Amino acid sequence: MRRTIKILVEAGYSDENIKKFIKAGWWNMKSPDEPGVNFDFHKDKDQFANAIPGEDDENLLYNGDGPADILSAAIHDVIDEYINEWNRPPKFEEIMGAFNFVMQGATEKDWDEIVEYHLERKAHPIDEDKLVEEIEQSEAGVEV
Repeated sequence: MRRTIKILVEAGYSDENIKKFIKAGWWNMKSPDEPGVNFDFHKDKDQFANAIPGEDDENLLYNGDGPADILSAAIHDVIDEYINEWNRPPKFEEIMGAFNFVMQGATEKDWDEIVEYHLERKAHPIDEDKLVEEIEQSEAGVEV
C-alpha cells in the first residue's frame, strides 16, 4: 500500500482522493457484459475510476472486489464439490447451469422478489440443526 500511496502522491492526487482510492474496491461498470472498470466514469474529475458507496449515483451499475471475491470463492467451492463427488472438475456449462439454476431463470423484473426472499430468510434464518434432527426423526419413523 505504501508504494501505491507514493505513486499517487507523485502523480499529484489529493490526500482526500488517495484515501478514497485506498478504501474503494468498487467501480462503475458499463453493463453486465462489460463488468470491468469503466475508466470514463470520473474522467472529468480529479478522481480515480473507483466508485464510492454513498457518494456516487446509486442508480448506476457497480461491481467490486467484494462481490468478485465472494463469487470466486463460491465457484471454487463448486469445483471442489464436483471433484469430491464426481472425481473431476465441473465443465463450464455445469458451472453456468448451476448459476442459472440458483437464479431460477430470473429476469430483471423477478429480481425484487429474489431480494425480498433473501431478506426474509436473513430475518428468519433456518435452524439447520433442528431441521436435520426433524429429518432424521422422520426417517426413523418418529412423529415430528
